[in-house]
Amino acid sequence: MNKITLFAGILFLFTVSAFAQPKIEIIGGDTYNWGDVKLSEGPLKATVKIKNSGTEELLIQNVKPSCGCTTAPLDKDRLKPGETAKLDITLKISHGGTISKSIRIASNDPKVPNKNLTISANVIEMLKIEPTSYIRFKELQVGKESMASLSLFNNDKMPMKVKKSNIEPSYMIVNFVTAKGEVMNNEAVIAPGQKIDLRVKVTPQASGYFKSKITLTSDHPDHKLIEVSGYGNVNESPLFNAK
Repeated sequence: MNKITLFAGILFLFTVSAFAQPKIEIIGGDTYNWGDVKLSEGPLKATVKIKNSGTEELLIQNVKPSCGCTTAPLDKDRLKPGETAKLDITLKISHGGTISKSIRIASNDPKVPNKNLTISANVIEMLKIEPTSYIRFKELQVGKESMASLSLFNNDKMPMKVKKSNIEPSYMIVNFVTAKGEVMNNEAVIAPGQKIDLRVKVTPQASGYFKSKITLTSDHPDHKLIEVSGYGNVNESPLFNAK
């Protein structure tokens, strides 16, 4: 064998070796979106297929979700060329809004050793608390009554009944107030597409940091328990501390 033939053979083997390698592919793309979902639909589940699009065996070394709210077991971790594996995804949801998480898939693919799958969903809240889910009390003062409020909006197509369950501290006064100004003490019904106000009155008994929690219940499966926290700083009263 002359030198030219030997060199050509080595070059051929090198070329074949360079192109003979595993290649990871997520069938359908690197993202999975459940779209609009309700809280009651959770936990969300999906099955994604991973394929070896290369010419050598693909070894999946690790599958790591970005948070504990996601699980993604794999049915097998060694894939021959053209073979697929199933990744069963479960995503827990506990609040409304857009949720986006990632799953890192580590393999022996030399070009993409870490493949990221992004999963997302838009969780629609049937009961929306506006403008925020908490109350920030302003200008609190010992012995002086202060008032704050927020709105409960029914985003569903059915009426929703809400009730007071627990109030901390117990000396707070909490009422439901309709759009017509009707005051309801213990419970209220929110019509579809309508809202009521949750009105809170408090007369602080001591200076310092003030915190509160209002617990409500509803007959909606997505919002059986509703918690509204509150906070603020209480100043001393000049009437009791005047020199």
